[in-house]
Amino acid sequence: MPFKPSSKPGTNNSPVLEGLRVYKFHGLEFSLNGKEAISDCPFCGKEQKFSVNTETSQYQCWAGSCKVSGNSTSFLKAYWEHCRDETTNSEYDRLAEESGFLQPHAARAFGVVMSTLKNQWLIPGWNKDARLTGLYRYGRLKDNKDRWFSKLLVCPGTGHHLFNLQNYDTTKPIVDLCEGWRDGIAWYEALTLGTRAGKPFINDRSVLAVPGTNSFKPEWSKFFAGKTVNILFDNDHPVTNKDKTLEGAGLQGVKKVASILSSAPTPPETINFVAWNGSADQYSLDLPDSTDVRDYLKG
Repeated sequence: MPFKPSSKPGTNNSPVLEGLRVYKFHGLEFSLNGKEAISDCPFCGKEQKFSVNTETSQYQCWAGSCKVSGNSTSFLKAYWEHCRDETTNSEYDRLAEESGFLQPHAARAFGVVMSTLKNQWLIPGWNKDARLTGLYRYGRLKDNKDRWFSKLLVCPGTGHHLFNLQNYDTTKPIVDLCEGWRDGIAWYEALTLGTRAGKPFINDRSVLAVPGTNSFKPEWSKFFAGKTVNILFDNDHPVTNKDKTLEGAGLQGVKKVASILSSAPTPPETINFVAWNGSADQYSLDLPDSTDVRDYLKG
């Protein structure tokens, strides 16, 4: 993560805090010692052995048995790998039950892991070069009225990423694009378990997911070049705001993705989208607002 000096020392955008944003986002607590910020090591657990240079964001554990080091971007991959090794089968079972998955294997394959520091799920994001450069948090938070809600939080300074790119296969002719990591997991699971002529549906397609309907980036077009693309976004009803009726987020997202892909240097072979309840408008008022892939799979 680049260092961004601030003209207002002492604010949340001050140089000291800027260099620690990625680490603090994932639950590390620091004490300052000059340019070094000191914390317990998230990898080996040794107290006050993990340091981050607040100007460069370089980290290192000084415990003899650990000695991990790197920058804020490599920290994300290293911490994801650490959490992957620590996430238990019972935690995956709980996620499957809460999310309506049939089995825990799909969440594991998607790379979802439990944070060892925040007790929240972490979802890895992959950039255009198929490198893990993002690590989202998903968990329960409280709003300003002390009400609980669940939210996907993007790691500061990393931007949005594709989900499940680690399982992308260039040889497969079809790419299914889902809205949200849990829909992606559910669809991936369904295609893995479902068969046609004795072969799993997943054999001829890759499943990717975006964090939200409006997050698709032109740089991701390369993963859809020459493919048959199926966009599986939610059944979002139009929204009336005063005198205006606005298209639902799902339809807006479909149009954005289709526009980006069709104007790419190498566009897809075909672009399809889910027409909920057979509606030519993408959405259906006969189905509940926000009906999604997981609702469909539940029947």
